[in-house]
Amino acid sequence: MRTNKLLVAALGMGMTVGVFLYLQSHYAFNYFFEEQFQLFRFSADYAQAFFQRIGGPVAYLASFLVQFFVRPYVGAAVSALLFAVTVFGLRACQLRLSGGKELPLAYLLPGMFFVWAGADVNCHFEAGLAFAAMAWLLAAYVRVPGRGVRLAVALPLSWLFFYAAGPLSCGLAAACCVVELGRKGKGRWGSLLLLPGALLAPLLCFYADATDEPLHRLLTMEFYSNAMAPVSVWVNGALVAWWGMLVLAQLYPLCPKGQRPWVRYVSWGVQAVLAAVVGWKVGGVANYPQNYLAKKLDYYVRHERWNDVLGEQELRPSQNLLHACFQNLALARLGKLSSAAFITPQIGTKGLWVEWNRSAYTSALLSEVSFTMGNVALAQVLAFEGLVASERSENPRLLLRLVQTHLIEGAYPVAEKYIRFLRQSYAYRRQAEAYAAFLYNDRRVEADPVLGPLRRCRSQVDGLTSLEQAPMDLWQVMRSNPSYRPAFDYFAAFCLLSRDMQTFGQMLDEFRTAPALQPMPRVFQEVAIILHEGQPDTWKEYGIEEDTRQRFLEFRKGVMAARRNPVLANQLRASFGTTYWYYYMMKK
Repeated sequence: MRTNKLLVAALGMGMTVGVFLYLQSHYAFNYFFEEQFQLFRFSADYAQAFFQRIGGPVAYLASFLVQFFVRPYVGAAVSALLFAVTVFGLRACQLRLSGGKELPLAYLLPGMFFVWAGADVNCHFEAGLAFAAMAWLLAAYVRVPGRGVRLAVALPLSWLFFYAAGPLSCGLAAACCVVELGRKGKGRWGSLLLLPGALLAPLLCFYADATDEPLHRLLTMEFYSNAMAPVSVWVNGALVAWWGMLVLAQLYPLCPKGQRPWVRYVSWGVQAVLAAVVGWKVGGVANYPQNYLAKKLDYYVRHERWNDVLGEQELRPSQNLLHACFQNLALARLGKLSSAAFITPQIGTKGLWVEWNRSAYTSALLSEVSFTMGNVALAQVLAFEGLVASERSENPRLLLRLVQTHLIEGAYPVAEKYIRFLRQSYAYRRQAEAYAAFLYNDRRVEADPVLGPLRRCRSQVDGLTSLEQAPMDLWQVMRSNPSYRPAFDYFAAFCLLSRDMQTFGQMLDEFRTAPALQPMPRVFQEVAIILHEGQPDTWKEYGIEEDTRQRFLEFRKGVMAARRNPVLANQLRASFGTTYWYYYMMKK
C-alpha cells in the first residue's frame, strides 16, 4: 500500500511538472495578458466589494493569484498546480465510487478543460478554482456515512457554495444526485429534491435584489465568463466530462473481475497517453496562434522590448494591419521609422494607425502610438476608453498611462487618484511611488526625459482627440515642439508610404531648420531632391549632403541604363534598394 502511494505521488509530481513545462512553452503570454485585466489591491474596500457579492470569495482568491502572473513562470506554475489539485480531487471521488479501481482518463479529462481555458481571457480564472473546490467537496461528500446524513448536509452545503463560488453549486447538487441514484437502498429517488433545492439560492437572490447579476448568469456557467463575450464551453465541457466520470465510476464495479495486473496497467497507460494526446491537440486549437502572437506582441510593447517585436518570426506586417502597427511603433521608438518605413514589409498607411474597434486591446495599442507621436490628449482618451472597455474597468497598464498623461497636463489631483490605486497593488507599487514624486512639481515634470518633451508638445495644442485626424494633427505637435523627433518620423511615414509629396514638401519647407531635423535625416534629403530635382542650386538650403547628391546622380544614371537594358534593374535594386528614390519610382 505504501509503495502504491509513493508511486501515485511520483506520477502526480511528474504530471504536474509536465503540464507546467507545456504551459510555460505554449501558454506563457496568455497569463501575462490575463494579468492586465484586473488589479488586485491590498485594501479593505477592495475585499469588501468582493465578499458582498455572489461568488465573491473565490473571485477574490482568483484575483489575488492572478496578480502574480505578471512574473515569468508564475502563471504556468499556478495553473499546473490547479490542474493537479483538480485531478487528485476527482481521483479521490472516483476511487471511492469505483471501489478503488483506477480510471485515469475519467479524472484527467475534466481538469484539462481549465488548462485549455487559460488561452481564453474571457473565461475567468475563478472558474477553475471553483471546479477544484467542487471536486474536493464531492470527494468529502461520498465519504459521509449514511444517506440521510449526506442529504441533510448536501442542501445547505450547496447554498453556501453558491455564495462562495456561484452557480457551480447546482453542478455539485447534480453530482450528489448522480452519486445517490447509483447506490441501492431506500430514499435514493428523494435525492432528486436536491436539484430544486439548489436552485432556490439563485432564485431567491435574484428576486430579493441581493445581486446585480441577471438571472440567466446566476443559473448558467456564463457566470464565469465575460458578460460581453459569454463563453462557457470550458466549464460546461468539464461538467459533462465530470458527470460522465461519476456514471462510469459507479458502473466500473460491474465489470468482470479477475483481470490480470498487466491488463490493468496497460489500460491505465493507454488512458494516460490518450489524455496527453487529447490535451496536446485540443490545447493547440484552443490557443489560437494568431491570438497568442497578438498577446506576445502586446507583452513586448508593455515592456518596451522593441527589438523583440521586430525580431518576432511570425510577424506578418505586409499581411496584417495589427502586425504592421506593432512593427512601426517599434521602429518609431527605436528612431528608425522614417528611414525604415519604405524598406520594411508594409501594408500601407493603415499599418501606421489601425482602425479603432473600441476594444481594450486596440485602445491600448493606439494609446501607445498616440503617446509616441506626442499627441498626449488622444493617448489619454484612448487609455480611458480602453479602461472602460476592460471587463472590470481594471487595467494597470492603462492606469499608468492615465497617470503619465495627467502629470503631463498638470492635472495633479486626477493623477494622484490613479496613483493611490496603483500604490495598493503588488506589482505596480514601485512605479506608482516613482510617479508620486512628480505630483505638484512642474519643474520635475519638465526636466523628465519622457514627460518633459511631451509636455512641450502641448504648447500650441488645445486638446487633439480626433481619431480620424490623428495623422494631420501631427502638424500642431511639430509646431509645439520642433525638437520632438518621433512626431516628424510618423508624419514622414504617413506621407512617404502614400507618396504624398506635396504634403511632405509643405512640412519640409516649414520645419527644415527645426532642431529635430538637424542634421537632416538621409531619407528627408532624398525626398527633397525629388521635390526639387531640377533645382540643384537649392539643395543646400535643405541640408542635402554631397554624398546624397552623388548617390542621386548615380541612381539617375542607373535608371536610364535600366530602361535600355531591363537586366540591369536587379543591379539597381542591389545598389539603391534602401533609398526612397527606388521605392518612389520602382515599387508599386
